[in-house]
Amino acid sequence: MALVNNWVTQHQDLFTKWLDQHKADVAFLNESLSKLHSVSQVHTVEAQQVGIVQGSVWKDYTEHIVKLCLPDEDANHTGAHINHAAAEKELRGFLENVPFYDSAINKIFELHLNYELGGSQYLSCTKFLCKKAADGRLFIAYAMFGKKWDEQKNYRLNIRFWTENEDKVKNFLESGVTERLVQALSSPGAQGAISELEQASRNPTLLQTPAVPDQKVVEPDEPPPVEKVIGGVGGDTRACILEEAKQKNRIGEIHVHVGDVVDLIEVKRIDGTGQACGGGGGHVLTAFHIEEGEYVTDVSWWRADYYGAMVVNGVRFHTNKGRFFGTDENEGENWQTVHAAEGQHVVGLRMVRDHRGFVGNITKVLLE
Repeated sequence: MALVNNWVTQHQDLFTKWLDQHKADVAFLNESLSKLHSVSQVHTVEAQQVGIVQGSVWKDYTEHIVKLCLPDEDANHTGAHINHAAAEKELRGFLENVPFYDSAINKIFELHLNYELGGSQYLSCTKFLCKKAADGRLFIAYAMFGKKWDEQKNYRLNIRFWTENEDKVKNFLESGVTERLVQALSSPGAQGAISELEQASRNPTLLQTPAVPDQKVVEPDEPPPVEKVIGGVGGDTRACILEEAKQKNRIGEIHVHVGDVVDLIEVKRIDGTGQACGGGGGHVLTAFHIEEGEYVTDVSWWRADYYGAMVVNGVRFHTNKGRFFGTDENEGENWQTVHAAEGQHVVGLRMVRDHRGFVGNITKVLLE
């Protein structure tokens, strides 16, 4: 589709500009690597791929990506097992949430440096560019670039040099992977994938219903459904039980942290359960305490791109007493609102955490 094509072209231009800005770091590291006392040559490790993936097979596809980007052959390096585990956790966390994003960009570094005599070294960066198409399929482009070598048995790395120049090392690695990602996006395979999505967007009969993989939710289960009593007689015991359940499950307080985007949303029910999503950054808004007999009736939020990935930029809660809490509303923002029907109220939220720690999206408003 045209939107995917425009989005890809825009990021190709941004990547090209980024490469121009970091040429000095690339030259610096190439010269430094040429002076190493390695057993043999410094080897380049690389991989790149572009394609379209159905949501129904995304989970299997992520396993393929993990194996490609985290090669087992380097697991014998000193400290590599711990570092690989951390990188794998970060990578899986990002890939797991990709189907819930409109678009996403991510990069993961691995710096395995052994400062002992004859140490084995491994440096890499993996970069992802993902976009959801109109039919729910996922356009994904990724590349991996790195260097590996073994020091001669009577030589060791200079720890001061590598720690003081870590930013330059990362810029060198990201330049290598970005260059390969730009090449991959310009390949015939990438252009064919984009054309396929454009054709599907022009012909509605080609659109397929996306199969979104199950999300692993770390939040508490939503409260059990409460039986609805219709036509009950005043003073009915069942009605009293239902009202008690409603009081128990209602939200008692709400916390929001806001910076450039929404950093944290936390809702707490009066029974002590609830949900929280995001990190601890941003400005802390004064906690919103909900009074007895008061219920949350509306939840509104809006999203926008924040440096390559869609996140929640604003959120507001309204109650049956006309009070509201959250961020300010500004002209031009595309707000989504879920309103509880008469006799219902909001008891919680299902949210997705952005790979950078922000609130990525509100996927479901829980009503009762």
